[in-house]
Amino acid sequence: MWSRHARRRAAATTAAFTATVGDARELAEPGGSQDAVVLFGPLYHLTDAADRRQALGEARRVLRPGGRLLAKAVCRFASLPDELYEGWLDDPHFPDVQRDLVDGQHRNPDPVGRPEFFTTAYFHTPDGLAGEIDQAGFADTAVYGVEGPGWPLRREVGRSRTGLQRGCEGQRGGATPQQRRAVLAVTWPTCRRGTAALRDGHGREFAHSLLELAGT
Repeated sequence: MWSRHARRRAAATTAAFTATVGDARELAEPGGSQDAVVLFGPLYHLTDAADRRQALGEARRVLRPGGRLLAKAVCRFASLPDELYEGWLDDPHFPDVQRDLVDGQHRNPDPVGRPEFFTTAYFHTPDGLAGEIDQAGFADTAVYGVEGPGWPLRREVGRSRTGLQRGCEGQRGGATPQQRRAVLAVTWPTCRRGTAALRDGHGREFAHSLLELAGT
C-alpha cells in the first residue's frame, strides 16, 4: 500500500523524488551515492539479526562520507503499555508479553483477525539498537525515545477504558494544548539521555518506539 502511494506521489510533476520497490537488504543504489538513509520498518520487520545486519550494511554502503542514517525501532517493552492502556490484560489472544520481554520476538497469533495486536516483528532494547548500529560501522549514534508515556492523552473521552487514562476523562478530542506542552517539557530532556533515562523508578522502560540517528 505505502509503495503504491509513494510511487503515485513521485509521479506528480512537482515531485522532487523518485520511488521504487526494493529490499533493504539489497539496495540498487551505487555505493556512496546518498546523503541520508531512512529506515522506518526494516529494523523491526526483519526479525532475524543477520537480516538486520545486512540492511544496516547496505545503508552504510550507499551513504556518502558524512551521510546520516535515521532508523526507527520498536521498544522491547512496547507490548506492556499497549496491554495496559487498551484493556487487553484479560484477553487470551493478546501476544505473549513475556516472550517480547525475553527475546524481543513479537508474534501475533491471529494477524488477520486481530491486526490491532501488531504484526510479526522484533522489538529492540535501546542498548541493543545502538549496538547494532555501531557494529554496522556508524559513528556518533544517538538513541531517542518517541511515542512515550504521553500517547494515551490523544484519546477521546469515549475511548477511555482504564484508570491509567483518567487524565483524559472529561476531555473531547484528546489532550489539551497545555497537557501536550507539559508532556513534551518533561520527556524531551529524558529521551536524549540514553537507556537509563528511558526507565522509570522500577527499571521499566517507558518509551514505546525508539529513533536512532547516526553518521558515517
